[in-house]
Amino acid sequence: YKFVGSRLAKAGFVVVVPNYRKYPVVKFPAMMRDPASALAWTHDHIRGYGGDAAALHVMGHSSGAHMGSLLSVDDRYLAAHDKTPQIIKSFVGLAGPYHFEPEEPDLIDMFGPPENYPQMQVGTFISADAPPMYLLRGEKDTTVGQINVDNVMEAAQGMDADIHSKTYADLDHVGIISAFSWVYDDKGGVVSDVIAFMRSVE
Repeated sequence: YKFVGSRLAKAGFVVVVPNYRKYPVVKFPAMMRDPASALAWTHDHIRGYGGDAAALHVMGHSSGAHMGSLLSVDDRYLAAHDKTPQIIKSFVGLAGPYHFEPEEPDLIDMFGPPENYPQMQVGTFISADAPPMYLLRGEKDTTVGQINVDNVMEAAQGMDADIHSKTYADLDHVGIISAFSWVYDDKGGVVSDVIAFMRSVE
């Protein structure tokens, strides 16, 4: 994801691109420890790199969007670092599986048993205290369905939560993140939309 960091850096952002352990090495909720740790580290150290700890935007693609959105709404993960989701200025999700019922065997193993599913569904934790959220997906995405955005938006109804969504007609699951590369050069206006959203909440 260096190409994403480079594109945002050119727009004036200081960018941190963390990695995390993946299934089957870790399962949910243990898999949330790495992104929580990375965000806490960023909050503590970003000033040393020219960044602003009071203006932290979290963005992720696919599973990264899922984890980033949970960090934004479920305070348990950052609490392990004596922090809260209020350190997050905004969240941008690209093609995230935010709120679904696992059906594939590996996903059932990753998130199960079924009584645990609400704990991995973003809509369970949506509230008016959540940071502004921008949920983007490609209409041609056959990997992560529209139901994920719809379920979050439905859960947010009546809560005065600041959540927006947008669908891009000509993009699929990979295309929406590829828009940050020089090859696709802001295809569909994804990069411009993301930057405009983050600037609007600063």
